Amino acid sequence: MEIGQFYQYTGPKYETAIYRVVGQEENQLTLLRVSNDQFMRRHTGEIIYISDSQLDEFTEAVEPEKENSRVVKTRARMIPYEVLAILRRLKKNRLLSTLSFGLVIAGFVADSVSLGRISTVLILMGSIGISVSTSGWYNHRS
Repeated sequence: MEIGQFYQYTGPKYETAIYRVVGQEENQLTLLRVSNDQFMRRHTGEIIYISDSQLDEFTEAVEPEKENSRVVKTRARMIPYEVLAILRRLKKNRLLSTLSFGLVIAGFVADSVSLGRISTVLILMGSIGISVSTSGWYNHRS
């Protein structure tokens, strides 16, 4: 074992996890636990000291992954709730929402009959209205 390498513990004495070698003396190694039991990166601060006779309880491992994939999965699961929250805000601000969607539709109609600048202004104003309506800034009530 060399300093900086990662090893997975397979024995019964310590937590099943990935450890990094952080110190080495004559008959003893210092290991820092760097993962949880699912082998995802975890900063526990747990340090263990093992003797040369315990080396057979460890196998070489790679550096544990960070939990970014879990964050992405959690955010992906939240999408339906975010959509519902936006729809509730649109419903709460019906007048502004209706006018804003009307402006966007009018802008697309104006674009189809080649009224370039007018269509751009209508779509822009409608988009700003929708943004204000869904942000909760307009007609802010708890």
